[in-house]
Amino acid sequence: WEAILPAFGPAARVYHASDDLPAVRTMATFREPTNIAMDRRGSRRTLDEFYRTVLFDESDGKFSDLFPDGRFSDDEELNEAIRGYYRAATAAGSYRKTLEGAYRFTNKEYRMPQIAAYSKTPMRYWHRGTLHSNGEGVHVLSLVGAGFDSSRQPDYKYYFDKSTQDIRTDRRGEFYRERQIAFAIALQCAFDHGLDRIEFVAVGAGYFSALLPPGKVLGVQKTAWESEEVRAYKSALEGKLGREILVSFRTEPPYSHNNGMGAGMPSFYEQSGWTGNGHFEDWKDAIDRTLFINAWDPWSLVGNGNEMDNSVDGYYGRQSALALLCWPITNPY
Repeated sequence: WEAILPAFGPAARVYHASDDLPAVRTMATFREPTNIAMDRRGSRRTLDEFYRTVLFDESDGKFSDLFPDGRFSDDEELNEAIRGYYRAATAAGSYRKTLEGAYRFTNKEYRMPQIAAYSKTPMRYWHRGTLHSNGEGVHVLSLVGAGFDSSRQPDYKYYFDKSTQDIRTDRRGEFYRERQIAFAIALQCAFDHGLDRIEFVAVGAGYFSALLPPGKVLGVQKTAWESEEVRAYKSALEGKLGREILVSFRTEPPYSHNNGMGAGMPSFYEQSGWTGNGHFEDWKDAIDRTLFINAWDPWSLVGNGNEMDNSVDGYYGRQSALALLCWPITNPY
């Protein structure tokens, strides 16, 4: 980590489309180590102790560095609710056993800002009996999907209509715009780092969409990708970059992110999508020019359950430094 942080930490970024910057900082900071379908692993008492010690210790806490204006949200009511929750007074040495991440403040009427986290990260992974290592790094953008894998998910409570078993009619436009924003962030991230290939993941269309009609999220994503707004934004960035940004995005199996290799397995394992032969001079050129998309969630650190999590996020987490590089508490840059 002493070598990884200075080499990769400065380039890490949080992307968002929110006007509430303190709430974005709150979402980036207050994460849970693991949250799979609302099943939290590990000690939340320890998490409470960690935040109190690392963030709020009066002598050397990081709170003022991470929240320079001292606020958790620009909305006064939300700011006080978050402040009261994370800075709640308890007896000395007493910590709560039910502490949750910041996405807990999403409810039926309000949704916390959606964030994405970029970092270039070294990778090590076993594939077909061979240990592969990339110390120069892989470009990865972790996008967040909406969670419909449990009725306890805040997104389910915010978006879901039980009478139709689908997205609420009055919030379908918002759900669609969130998918457009995800594509715009991916394109912007590729542009920012001089990349002209994106290996896209159908974020939120796998396990996360279990309680929605089959194919619902994929259909919305496909429509969002083909929309005039996203196409115009892509064209504008390409004009500045001086070349086309190509996106590998399949909405039917084998999906572009795993090339039919099985659930979760990211495409840099083998040649697939825009990282295949014929698209670049060689494999290194492919890796250097491609932005890989990871399917993150709104609760956890990047990587979520890692080795015990067979999602795309779990595969990225178990073989990279993304969790630490994308968390403001461990990446001071």
